[in-house]
Amino acid sequence: MSRRVPVIHRTGLYTVTLESAWHHTFIHCDIHTKWTRLVKRKLQQDFSNLIELSDVQEFYTLSATDDHKHHKFLALFGFTLEDEVPCDEGRIRHLYQLKKSE
Repeated sequence: MSRRVPVIHRTGLYTVTLESAWHHTFIHCDIHTKWTRLVKRKLQQDFSNLIELSDVQEFYTLSATDDHKHHKFLALFGFTLEDEVPCDEGRIRHLYQLKKSE
């Protein structure tokens, strides 16, 4: 994979990065604090703005098949399970996709 490019940074709260790999745009979100309603609300607003302003039509992310907490987080932001893909060391990961609405 290539280098992650920060696109949203809220100091002490979270960082969202984009990464281009295998002709797809992958999105990553690192939470730097306790998950609260306020953090959720700010991230949802920032995420919504990013999607709206972006030229990218489809975003992807990978998740461990047994990480149900992460799956719930992805669903909260509109991602749907697209496929299962082999990754490093033969581990299978869930590939989630978010299609930009028109």
